[in-house]
Amino acid sequence: MLGDEALSNLGICCPNIEHLEFDDCAFWFETLELSKFPKLKKASFKGGQQHSRLRNVNNTGTNQLESFHLCIFNTEWVINPDNTCSSNIKNLELYCSVNVPSLFEDLTTTFPLIEKASINGLDRMKASNYHLKSLDLSFVNSLKKIYVDCPNLNDFSYSGLVLEELYIDCPKLIYFRYSGCKKIPTFIYLNVPTTIQTSIRFNFSVPSGINSSWFISLNKFVEMIGVHQHVYLHLDVCRLELAEFILDEFEATQIFQNNVHLDLRIIYSCNIQNSVALVDGLIWSIHPSTLSIEGGCYEFIKDLCGKLGIKKSEDESCCEQQESCSKYWWHNIKDFEVKHQDKDMKEKLISLPELYQDYQGYKPRNKSCFKFHWRSCINLIQNSFILH
Repeated sequence: MLGDEALSNLGICCPNIEHLEFDDCAFWFETLELSKFPKLKKASFKGGQQHSRLRNVNNTGTNQLESFHLCIFNTEWVINPDNTCSSNIKNLELYCSVNVPSLFEDLTTTFPLIEKASINGLDRMKASNYHLKSLDLSFVNSLKKIYVDCPNLNDFSYSGLVLEELYIDCPKLIYFRYSGCKKIPTFIYLNVPTTIQTSIRFNFSVPSGINSSWFISLNKFVEMIGVHQHVYLHLDVCRLELAEFILDEFEATQIFQNNVHLDLRIIYSCNIQNSVALVDGLIWSIHPSTLSIEGGCYEFIKDLCGKLGIKKSEDESCCEQQESCSKYWWHNIKDFEVKHQDKDMKEKLISLPELYQDYQGYKPRNKSCFKFHWRSCINLIQNSFILH
């Protein structure tokens, strides 16, 4: 337990303290004034709030602060908006609220020397900073637009609920991680290196009810990210109650082949009708280079293997006088590979679904991996549906 008097005495006795760190400390007062330590350069407050009264951490007057960490929920960071107490901060980690709502509207103006930032709960975000190397935006459930123009940024992470637009101009980016729950962005711009070192990962949860409009949105999204190398798209299917997608209602248009690796995890098995729509909709939307699938996916695997096993006859009317089929995605697969737990299953394709038939729970090692070799650079888009 730490009282205000004890902290004040510490500041009086040791006025040159440069580093303060409190981990799971219970405070007997509501407001912590960091001005008691005028030479402070590093301050860290982490842990729970059990048996603690702390509600505010005020760093007004700490003009030399270079590193600040406040990771205690139900607390507020009190900062003077005149910029003097934030101008030297290089390392910032916040899992709390702030007293100035517009503090992160322009990260460069508020924190001109910032190099590493991990922040949650933002409403607005813009960063155009030469120094910034790492940016982590977590639990930003009301943020709709992100603009990041940072030439030296190496690491970017985002997790939130309602983001609509994302602009990333970071030519030195190495790690990109995006978790958007069930919301697929309507616009995304990525200027990142095309080297093998750059890893781009997206994570989404599939809604319980999906139709053609959802697959069209996914298709538009993949068109924006599919030109990059090493794009990994992870989809969680928790409880699919309704899936509607009629493949015959869509036609083809030529675009560049997508470099997307699809990772699909089906937590609870769904019926054959929803599985058929999910297979057609996902392959139609993404045209993945590879597909990894695990979980309760018996019906999904059964339909996928059945279509991959269909032999395209030479007189198919849907493929006449053109290199690619305008109706059926499996007609455009020149060849494929399939493995289950590192065992080649191409010659045993018909028996692959049986390995998932007695599914009784999530088994992370029960995974099948497909690699597709597409006949031409095509992707299928909607013919008569309009994306709103």
